Amino acid sequence: MKNIVTLSLSVILLALFSFSLFKNISCPLLWNDESMTAVGAEVVLQYGYPKVHGEKNVFCDFRYSDPSLGINEKDDAFAGSSGWGQYYYSVIGHKLAEKTDNLYTKTGILRSTYAIAGLLGMLLFAFIAMRFVPGVFARHVFAVLFLLFSLISISQTLHLREVRYYSLALLLSSIIIGLYIWFRFYKPFNKIVFILLEVMTLWLAFITFSPLFSIALFSMGVSELFIFVDRYKKTNMVGALQHSWPTIVLAIVSIISVIPMMIELKYFEIANALEKLYDFNAKMYWDNISALFDHFKKQELLFAAIAMKVFLLCYVKKIRIQNPALFKV
Repeated sequence: MKNIVTLSLSVILLALFSFSLFKNISCPLLWNDESMTAVGAEVVLQYGYPKVHGEKNVFCDFRYSDPSLGINEKDDAFAGSSGWGQYYYSVIGHKLAEKTDNLYTKTGILRSTYAIAGLLGMLLFAFIAMRFVPGVFARHVFAVLFLLFSLISISQTLHLREVRYYSLALLLSSIIIGLYIWFRFYKPFNKIVFILLEVMTLWLAFITFSPLFSIALFSMGVSELFIFVDRYKKTNMVGALQHSWPTIVLAIVSIISVIPMMIELKYFEIANALEKLYDFNAKMYWDNISALFDHFKKQELLFAAIAMKVFLLCYVKKIRIQNPALFKV
């Protein structure tokens, strides 16, 4: 009976969240950043890539004293962005929106494609996390809490329906994390398939939001370091390397695969220019951390999230005792 109640609550909360995500999604019309993404889709449809100079207009979604820094002179490609993925993905909504002349309907269609991607990413992330929760009832409770916090997070709902890379980053993050966790901690599958899927997803992450690529690789690297040390203690260096080689190979191949896009997007040239412009330093870094803390404290359930993390850290030992197979590496 209790499983039916919690499952019913999960379904109701999911329906409410979906309603809040898609309700009035066509209003207001596209704002500045969204409109640039939409224009980027038009440019991609016309030229095949984000070309800066068109027949009548200029596409340059870059704010800097020298606009030419955001242009790759070789092919007139727009380089001043964290990635091109959002422009290509917007082609889907752009083509669907061509079927109507109503501006609000067009806006709703374009935003809906991003809302769907964000919703899928959110649910995939929840599904992955639930695999580590033992018992059907406990998983249902986790789903209820996850959906409840999502429902009352206004900023998350707004970001998921925005015509920008946010939803895509969430979806790709969930896929990257899911593949790694499934392969390493849950049900190992073919190593070559794992490497190929992760490399492709990481490449998509780079061209969609380049910082996500570095964050994902760093996170997997930290995890693999602990696993490597654990294996080394239990076996030897050869045994540890045999266990970790798929992740090492995918990291190397992934980095090599994004080098051409780094050159195309003038990755380091723009980074150096922005560093000189803003004079990045340790104080600015900690000021940004402080601003983020204040934002999440005022706008989100920061302390509730911290409390849940502490609870999970305390509870993980019990889970390992009850179901050690979940943490078998």
